[in-house]
Amino acid sequence: MDGRKRPARQSAPASAAFLPNPNLKLLDQCREVLRFRHYSYRTEQTYVEWIQRYVRFCRNPAETSGPAATGWRHPRDCGPAELKAFLSHLALDRRVGASTQNQALNALVFLYRQVLGADLGDFSDFARARRPVRLPAVLTREECDREVKGSVPGQSRIFAYFYLTTTLARRTVATSDRFRLQRMAL
Repeated sequence: MDGRKRPARQSAPASAAFLPNPNLKLLDQCREVLRFRHYSYRTEQTYVEWIQRYVRFCRNPAETSGPAATGWRHPRDCGPAELKAFLSHLALDRRVGASTQNQALNALVFLYRQVLGADLGDFSDFARARRPVRLPAVLTREECDREVKGSVPGQSRIFAYFYLTTTLARRTVATSDRFRLQRMAL
């Protein structure tokens, strides 16, 4: 580079960049925006599935009685309260993982910001799914000593200690909150 600073790139607001065809159905509008923004096909499928689930969740069962009533509500008519309720439902009732809940959140934020051009404001106080606690894959030297002393009797302890220190990850299995040794064939 020649040392000169380039001006920062000014981008238009996301809602003004591309407006989907209003004559299309909602999911077709979503597909149109996703394709315009060059999202992958798999992302398109996933986002559309999450939007379908959200629309089904927002369906009002009280309005489904009678021949003319459908009970369907457009996401434009739903607000942050329904979005919080859906995301909390995923975490508490459906017990999905944190990454799954984040995927649903990203799909719905895409729907409201990019497709509908609506700003939802702050909706961050929903129940979050908890990430699982990761257990270590190998034992420390102190854990090795403790396991060998507690479970291997007599002279076999030296062989067991050598075996454990050389192949820590192969012969350990994760239980609920600690490691235990599998039966060793000496």
